[in-house]
Amino acid sequence: NFVRLEPVLEYTKKHYNTPITLSEISQIACFQEEYFCHYFKKNMGVTYFQYLNEIRLSHIYRDLTSTDLPLKVLLEKHGFTNYKLFRKMFYEQFATTPGEYRKNAAVSD
Repeated sequence: NFVRLEPVLEYTKKHYNTPITLSEISQIACFQEEYFCHYFKKNMGVTYFQYLNEIRLSHIYRDLTSTDLPLKVLLEKHGFTNYKLFRKMFYEQFATTPGEYRKNAAVSD
């Protein structure tokens, strides 16, 4: 089953920082949109957009400690356009805010 998703995962890895529509990613998978959503979730355990946002979050998480770029720049660099949504997702994933994480990581260095 993962063979069918391989082009999707590769495309997502390369283009995670650009807007990706359901129509676009469904075409890459050669599925209709509804079937793609069902197929992806069944095989990956999360929706496609949850998967995409987890990739974006992981890049921002890494960059918070490896760069001193402002958070706004990191969001744009890694494809997030909605700060409130990003902050909520970051907190749910890491149990801290981006600012707290950066500050605590700097203190521990």
